[in-house]
Amino acid sequence: GTYNYTSGLYNELIKHPNIMGTKEETSDLAQAFNVIEGIENSDFNIVVAGGTLRRFMYLNPAGANSFLSGVGSIFPEIEEKFYQAHKKNDIAICKTIIKEYETPLFNAFKNIGWHPSLREALKIKGLCQFDRKPFAQLSNQDKTQIENIVTQIEIKYKADSLFK
Repeated sequence: GTYNYTSGLYNELIKHPNIMGTKEETSDLAQAFNVIEGIENSDFNIVVAGGTLRRFMYLNPAGANSFLSGVGSIFPEIEEKFYQAHKKNDIAICKTIIKEYETPLFNAFKNIGWHPSLREALKIKGLCQFDRKPFAQLSNQDKTQIENIVTQIEIKYKADSLFK
């Protein structure tokens, strides 16, 4: 987002009975950490935004308790494994998943855009066969780049002993 909220504002919002949480989304990760850490109600849900798993690992100690699905939108098994490892505090597995799966996917998608890339990846996986108008149309080069990373990740995770 373009507005940097404060812990004080969140602490006021928490008082409203219908507000149960928020999506964290700021360009300044250190500020996000400080804001989340300053929220006084530990039951207030904070969903971590962009850079999902890596960002979650950084913001979880401050109080963030959930993340938006990234690589798991295409390969749910990968984020399920991350979740199980995180529950067991197996940081080594969490870091491996981020390094081997999430980062390559985000690197391939970042110049194309998350939403069009995700739609194309779902199409490749047979989960979304059409785009409703006026959804952006991708170039053949972008489609090939997305297909390559989706294929690489699928081959890798199917062979990875983490997922056996």
